[in-house]
Amino acid sequence: MECKIKQYKSELSLDGGFELYKRLIPAGTVYPLHWHNFFEFEIIVDGKGIHTYNNNVYPVDRGSAFMMSYYDFHSLTALTDITLYCIHFDESTIDKKTAGILSTSINKFHFDFDAAGTEKIQLIMERLESETSGKDVLRDIMIKNLVSEIVIEMIRKSTDGTLQSSMPAVQQIMAYVNANFRKHINLETIAGDLSFTPNYLGHIFKQHAGSTFNEYLNTMRLKYACNLLTVSDLSVKEIAFESGYNSVEYFMYIFKKKIMMTPGEYRKRK
Repeated sequence: MECKIKQYKSELSLDGGFELYKRLIPAGTVYPLHWHNFFEFEIIVDGKGIHTYNNNVYPVDRGSAFMMSYYDFHSLTALTDITLYCIHFDESTIDKKTAGILSTSINKFHFDFDAAGTEKIQLIMERLESETSGKDVLRDIMIKNLVSEIVIEMIRKSTDGTLQSSMPAVQQIMAYVNANFRKHINLETIAGDLSFTPNYLGHIFKQHAGSTFNEYLNTMRLKYACNLLTVSDLSVKEIAFESGYNSVEYFMYIFKKKIMMTPGEYRKRK
């Protein structure tokens, strides 16, 4: 379910989970509600529009920036001609700690840079565009450094310097779940991948997150399923599997238990 803007140019792709776009969006273009299986950063450098970000609606113009993760939904309507820079990337493009912050900070990355900040990000984007056309052996390192600089600027701006560095194991679990909840995962899987025991992870997760691991996993899956029911025409069966459930019956059971209605009833509310 990937929608494309009517016009764009300077599409540049790299191996290693990174793409850079400079898009020109004509006035009146509607970029429908959608999601990605990668991180996406966008900044508007010219024009005005309306951006919907996880059901919140924002007016946007030069300097408006937003970061989407795997479970974020967004759309864009161009009120005037819009020029924006966009980067798509995955965890391989940035360090694990930064990726963990992005994955555990839901609904936090939408705000406006001031004139100086916008100019700084635009210059970094232009440097990225220049690097992608080169063949220097250090090109990939420079690209990763520039992407990381953009991400860090975004995190610092949106969190106002209040990031918490305690509970690293819990953050690792949440980042893992947020990136993989659509797959068949459980606490034992994560414990093995993160080199902890399942009992230890289950205990610290409940202690610091305030819910059990399974409750958190179901919350992520149900949030994703609710968004799919709202924005897609996929069948309930397709949505169950797309959201990480391997049993439609269990999906129906847990959905009604937590949402207090069936998926079909939820869909009729849109």
